[in-house]
Amino acid sequence: MKRTVLSLLIFALFIAGQSNAFAQKTTRRAEQKKASNTLSIQVMKGGEVVHFKGNSALYDGGTVTLGATRKGTIKGENAPVMVIQFSYEGLGGGNNHGDILSVYRVSGTKTHLIASKTFDASLQEPGIDSIHIAGGAIVIAGSAYGNDDASCCPTRHHVTVYAVYQGKFKPVAQPIVW
Repeated sequence: MKRTVLSLLIFALFIAGQSNAFAQKTTRRAEQKKASNTLSIQVMKGGEVVHFKGNSALYDGGTVTLGATRKGTIKGENAPVMVIQFSYEGLGGGNNHGDILSVYRVSGTKTHLIASKTFDASLQEPGIDSIHIAGGAIVIAGSAYGNDDASCCPTRHHVTVYAVYQGKFKPVAQPIVW
């Protein structure tokens, strides 16, 4: 009887040890996954670093969401760049929304914010539906406002080509709007 109890006790300790090791391994995996889903990045020039979990972040009383990304080369930069579109709404507790376009110099695992531009829908600035890097320039396409459109509801479309010069977005030509 003592032998059976001792065997059961040893078996129980063995299972507990295995269970504890499994729990520790699972916790480590969850922490690694959680860490890999967190992105800390400066979105706007002169702005604070925003901490994204997944593809969105709570920031300044509102929400910032990661949008399209493109990697390539643009004129004036010796290293590859990453162009990222962010959408926002409710910043500062207001009823606002729009897009932010940011360009980062990429060097290994480090990034450096080169330029950012805000497209504020409440000011009827165009929205961003897609971004491309072509011919050393950044091409954006999206919604645009007609003369009588409310800030909620743009009815037109645009394509605009930008160069980045001295940390600012400069239109290469007049936007094409239809």
